[in-house]
Amino acid sequence: EHEKVAEINYIMRRGFIVKTYGILLSQLALSTAFIALTFIPAIKREILRNFDNPLILVFLIVFVIVTIVVFIVFGCCRETARKVPTNYILLFSFTLCMSFYLSLLCSTFDTETVISALFLTCAATIGLTIYASRTTTDFTYCGGFLFAFCFILLISFALFFWIGYYAFYCGLGVMLYSLYIIYDTQLILGKFGVEYNIDDYCFAALNLYKS
Repeated sequence: EHEKVAEINYIMRRGFIVKTYGILLSQLALSTAFIALTFIPAIKREILRNFDNPLILVFLIVFVIVTIVVFIVFGCCRETARKVPTNYILLFSFTLCMSFYLSLLCSTFDTETVISALFLTCAATIGLTIYASRTTTDFTYCGGFLFAFCFILLISFALFFWIGYYAFYCGLGVMLYSLYIIYDTQLILGKFGVEYNIDDYCFAALNLYKS
């Protein structure tokens, strides 16, 4: 009986993992499509020429509002966040806003720099995911630390940028990203008895995507 229950749990967890990473790949595909548009010289020039357009400011305000609403719902209203299609609508809204924001950001950099960052991020994510799935070190207790680290990093952004330590700030951001990938992967796999609920696939995909 115990083995049968364990097998059912394994099948359900495997289905949860497949669904989570399927959603994540869809999010990344959408963001990549938006970013790829900035590789077209005519579109890139048009974006840079309209950076002072009031519509950009309106979008940024909408982006902040959508981000806050999505994270509040997923973080504090779990039952609402587990309902279909509410969870998909919230996740798609956030991904769409983030994709447009990333395309604006990437348009300010050289295409070669963006592509290099893309490949380096993919390599780091794959490596960290493999590490998180195989290591015997438990990172699932780090939730509070990661939240505090993220909060401090956001608050200190203006200071680091103002005094010229932008590279140092980026380094801290990469460290935080790495820890979040390991932390979220272990929660998704449920390796150490601490795991996402199988109905939290959108929340799990959101956490991996934002990292």
